[in-house]
Amino acid sequence: MLFWVGRELQIWLRICFRVNVSQIPDSERTRTRGPKSLVRINLRKVYRKQHTAPCGSDEAWLRWGFPEEWIPRLQLCSSNARDMKFLECICGIGTLAMRQGVVTAQLIRIMKTRNEFANILKFAMGLTPNPDLDCNQHIKFDALLENALQMGADKFATGHYARLSRPQCGGPVQLLRGIDEDKDQSYFLASVGSAAFERVLFPLGGLTKAQVRDLALSEGLVTATKRSSAGICFVGRRKFRDFISEYVEMEPGPFVCVDGNTHLGLHTGIAAYTHGQRAGISGVPKPFYVVGKDVQNNVVYVAMGADHPALFCTSAVAGDPFWISGSPPKQLQDGQPLTCMFKARYRQSLERCTVCFLDSKNEVAVSQSMGVAGKHTSEFRSSDFCRPPHTLEEGTGLLQIRFEEPTRAITPGQALVLYDGDVCLGASVIAYPGPSLFEHNQLQEELIQASVNI
Repeated sequence: MLFWVGRELQIWLRICFRVNVSQIPDSERTRTRGPKSLVRINLRKVYRKQHTAPCGSDEAWLRWGFPEEWIPRLQLCSSNARDMKFLECICGIGTLAMRQGVVTAQLIRIMKTRNEFANILKFAMGLTPNPDLDCNQHIKFDALLENALQMGADKFATGHYARLSRPQCGGPVQLLRGIDEDKDQSYFLASVGSAAFERVLFPLGGLTKAQVRDLALSEGLVTATKRSSAGICFVGRRKFRDFISEYVEMEPGPFVCVDGNTHLGLHTGIAAYTHGQRAGISGVPKPFYVVGKDVQNNVVYVAMGADHPALFCTSAVAGDPFWISGSPPKQLQDGQPLTCMFKARYRQSLERCTVCFLDSKNEVAVSQSMGVAGKHTSEFRSSDFCRPPHTLEEGTGLLQIRFEEPTRAITPGQALVLYDGDVCLGASVIAYPGPSLFEHNQLQEELIQASVNI
């Protein structure tokens, strides 16, 4: 039995499994084994076995300990009714045998164990977390995968644009980038372990988005021209600022321009801003962009222009590394710096970097001013424009990252995903960016001025 998730995967299923439901006896439709028996997810029409109340009902939300005032917003996590209409239309063609899956109880349980919307709490701390990675790690490829296997599924298929490699000589399953570089979603899967991938299929990983749409058109699917989904699922179709203000107290504070340390009005609340975005300051001749945040003092630092040097840095520190194979690459295990590729955000192109454990005492690391040799240098200290609170401690796998080229908008809380060619190695959470190019330039000017005075 195949358990499937995702709208675009409908296309692959429609083409690969041409099963006429009318030819299957009614008594066999919900228990047909093998790839012809498919499981559909409906998050609104499921019931938890231990309770009579629907898992998506107000009573169920309260039972799981969520505040009453959160209930209307939590309902946003349920399946979108319009998407379900598309599913019903696709499956109504008469080609797939399907039955309901019980998933909402597991989804709520995971949200509970993740400290009741942990990502929202991170936003409140001034960080910019990536909920997609947490969702894939703890919900889709944990609770949902487990649920599918318990229901008798042999494989778990999703519509992610990524690929899997199963080495013939053994070893853990490897996650590879999708063929379509513009749609590659390996970034969002970098926190899923290889053990979970053993039972997973990514049928779309070897196709481009254009090819998928062409296949959908050729099969007459109504989703062929449907707009791609984007954004955070539990935010919905509204401004992020409006969403986060319902959960986090938004205290206005100053916009401070890094050029001249001048105030440019008030921001609406530090949780609503992230590095690299337009600040939305009125009454200025050109757009200003967020270059950092001082959470403790409620300051949002800004600079004029999307390419201002205050937006770029050449180093960073990250923590909580997760390795898909279960362990770091051997070079890092030996304490040596590792040269590889990285993405610091989804749409970024792969770029080269050097990574090293902060507590490494390896001679090679020390010779490159990394590891313990780089711990107290200016290269790996936090930018003065970025002072997020973090609880990362030395000795817990902190990584120093040195970028080969200046990189824009390195953002605390976001995932830094590492690659060896097409192979995704894993992800680490950015603690803070190093000093910006603007700060380096300022320091150089101060040194030159000091030498002139001497």
